Amino acid sequence: MVQFIIWAGPRVSETIALAWEDVDLKQGTVTFRRSKVRGAYRVTKTRRSTRKVRLLEPAWDALRKLDAINQLKTVDTVDIVERDNKTVRKHKLHFVFLNTKSGLPHVSDFVVRDRFFKAHLKAAGVRYRGPGQCRHTYASQLLTTGVASVDWIAEQMGHTSANMIRQHYGMWINEDGPDVVGMLQIALNLQPVTETTMGEIV
Repeated sequence: MVQFIIWAGPRVSETIALAWEDVDLKQGTVTFRRSKVRGAYRVTKTRRSTRKVRLLEPAWDALRKLDAINQLKTVDTVDIVERDNKTVRKHKLHFVFLNTKSGLPHVSDFVVRDRFFKAHLKAAGVRYRGPGQCRHTYASQLLTTGVASVDWIAEQMGHTSANMIRQHYGMWINEDGPDVVGMLQIALNLQPVTETTMGEIV
């Protein structure tokens, strides 16, 4: 689950509500349609949050491994609250991420944080931070490459605007960033300046 969040960028509440019905293992895509908050399933917070995401290889790999070890997928009938906060519809779903002790879907995002994530950080001797930091890692990694546009990252993460990406994750660290000038030279098909070409310019 952690590998998936770090490389796909969903919210924890969206991750524990992900069902195999939302996954296309052949194409390497998932569609985030719902979340589970305080123990209740509901459609995504905004229409922008309902999104189809093309997976990076490590996230895709995590799902393939889960699929291989969980061939007998259990169906759960759950109530899902619609966006009007009144309508409730029943859905039969096979959830992707299960509690390994009970074999059941995770009770809530709080339980994932309090009983699973905290315990692993403590065992690893790592100072506590919330599991939402996995999502932040995804955004930071994409921004640092300099390859993906801020608008594309916002769409992948279900944010309403690119400004939210800039505000939350946009601090630029020169040492971590790519060779932007070199990338521009290649993208614009520009010849690097050498002593020979400098002489020609003069």
